[in-house]
Order: sequence, then structure tokens, then C-alpha cells
Amino acid sequence: DKTASISLNRINQLIGCQIDKLDVVSILKDLDIQILSDNGDNLEIQIPAYRVDVTREADVVEEILRIYGFNLVPIPEKWNLSLPISPKINKDQLQRSIAELLVGKGFSEVMNNSLTKSTYASQLGMGQLQDEHSVRMLNPLSQDLDVMRQSLLFGLLENIERNQNRQSPNLRLFEFGKTYAKYASGYVESMQLIVCMTGQAHSDNWLTPDKGKDTLVSYYQLKGLVFGLLERLGFAGQLQEKELKNHLFSDGQSIELHKKTIAECGWATPEQLQSFGIKNPVYYAIIQWDQLLDLLNRVKIEYSELPKSFAIRRDFSLLIDQQVNFSDLRQSAMKADKKLLKSVGLFDVYEGKNLPEGKKSYALSFVLQDTSNTLTDVQIDKIMNKLQSNFE
Repeated sequence: DKTASISLNRINQLIGCQIDKLDVVSILKDLDIQILSDNGDNLEIQIPAYRVDVTREADVVEEILRIYGFNLVPIPEKWNLSLPISPKINKDQLQRSIAELLVGKGFSEVMNNSLTKSTYASQLGMGQLQDEHSVRMLNPLSQDLDVMRQSLLFGLLENIERNQNRQSPNLRLFEFGKTYAKYASGYVESMQLIVCMTGQAHSDNWLTPDKGKDTLVSYYQLKGLVFGLLERLGFAGQLQEKELKNHLFSDGQSIELHKKTIAECGWATPEQLQSFGIKNPVYYAIIQWDQLLDLLNRVKIEYSELPKSFAIRRDFSLLIDQQVNFSDLRQSAMKADKKLLKSVGLFDVYEGKNLPEGKKSYALSFVLQDTSNTLTDVQIDKIMNKLQSNFE
């Protein structure tokens, strides 16, 4: 037999209601649990040896509640919950969390040497990286390891080249690492995250829609991933797309947060691909990790109830100038209503015959929802008219 000590006050706390002491004693006796001593609130008990599942106070409380009856425990009218308002940021834990998220999406983490070739910056830096800003080694082991890296890109291109030459061209890679540069004002060291996609979008299988064709990954898959990461960090609705001015990319977009460029997405230049002998396009994004962590202090956690009503969708077909981007339309749409307009989507693009020169056709979807009441036709028409006015 086993002995244990239980508290009547603790029993009532765990169960959530007051149970009379005589009822507790009666239930224990019916369960062949003997009471060795009674010290008011505390009871010394002896548990039968055959009850191998009862070893601690919580197990005894569970047995008492099972006999007493779960249905006799009243449901409280009020619950008190403590929610974190501004949790302290653990930088290492956050980095592990993002790394695990990427691994869960099929990416592999790489860790490249911080030492690299000086010719990468001078020949493939596209004017964005300059040899004069390289941090040179005083006594380099070889010409391939004579400077500190100014960008994480060339390490990943080496990884892609090596894997491609070993019949593994379909890659999803990422790396957390530091870059180094030297300026007149001093040395600069910054932490970055680079994410890279290249090769086929799907593995060869009979369910692939384009069976027999090489369906390569696209820039928009990478862009969607980057936005997903930033929204996971709490920056949803605060991001702005801008024209990319980084010549290290062949083309792409920059992403700004509070007027600071925190990420750049695009694809490698033909010169870079040719230098490494890479056959497929390489899409990559560089995220300024240090800046991102500093801006995390501005993120506020908000809690809201689940919506009580369903959402409404409305569509618009627009004939617009070629230079107009979807981000411009989305930004204009969100100014029409900040409460009921939940999202704006682009589901069709047409450029070609039967359109005026310099024009294109966009089809946009708008999701409207009032979380507490069902939207009326008057409310919907008002927002749609405002959207049309903004677009015009």
C-alpha cells in the first residue's frame, strides 16, 4: 500500500467548487482508501496497492470528482484570463521559430563560410557591391578566401552549382548569416536572412497538372513566402511594395516597413547564373534581420472575437495603364474603407488583343465583412461606389 497527504482546500481549488468534508471522506472510504489521520484541512491516506494509477494528490482528486459527478460542478459565470500585452522578444528563439517554419515548407538551411572570393564583389556585384568596401584578410589562406562576404547570395549560388552538378537542381534554401563591409566611417556588420528557390515547382509524379513539362518555380511563389514570413512576425497590413533599386538583382521589388527597406525580392542576373553555370532561374530574397528585430518592438498584439456574420465578395473589372501595379490599386482600395473591407485580391490579368495601346485589364475581388452584424445592400453599395470613385 502507498501513503499520501491531501489538502481539502487544494481539492476544492482543483475541482472548482466546495465539496463537503463528509462527502470527501465518504467517497474515499468507498474507494478503499483509508484515512490514517485527520488534521482538519489535511488528511493522511493509504492507497490500496492494486490502484497503480493513483500515485499523487491530483490522482486522488480525480477519483473524488469521478464519484462526486462532473455534472455537479457549476460552470462559472465569469472567467479571468491573463493575456500577454507586450511579450519580451527572444531573438534566438524567434530565429529558430522562423527557421522551423521554413523547414516545414520544404526548405533546407545552409551555413556557408563568411570568407569568400574578392572577385564576386568586383565582377558580379553589378555595381551594388564594390571591391573597395571589402574587408580583406591580412594573410589569406587562398585567393578563394581572401575577403569577408558582403552578400549571402554568392554562397547560395555555390550551393546551387554544387547540387545541380550532382543531379539535384530543384532546391529550396535559406541561410541566417552576417555580412561585412568597410566604409570611411568604419566597419559595418549586419545580420541577414536569405531565402532562395530554383528548379521545378513540383516533383515528377502522375498527379502533376503539367505532366511531361518542366513547371519551374516562379517569382510570385518566393514573394508569397516572404510576405507570409513578415506577416507571421506581426507586420500584416503594414508592408509597402516599392520599385527595386538594388542592381544585385536582375529585377524584382523591395518591401518597406515604416519607410525602411527590410526586404528585397527578385531573381539573379544572367551574368551571375552564367558565372556559376546555373541553368534554371534563381529567385531569392534578402531580409534585413537586424532591422526587422528592431521594428518588432512596434508590433502590438490584438485579440478579437470570432466574426458572428459571414463575408461578402464583390468583383471589379478595371481597364488601366500598363504602369499601374496591383499594389497601387490595393493601397487605393484600402483607403475607401478601413473597417469593413477585409481583403483585396487579383484573380485575372489580360494583356493583348482588343485592348487600347498601353492598357491592360485587371479583375479584382473585394471581401467585405462586419464582424458583429450582417452587411446590408446599402452598406455594400456605399463601399463599392467609394472604390469606383477612388479608382477613377
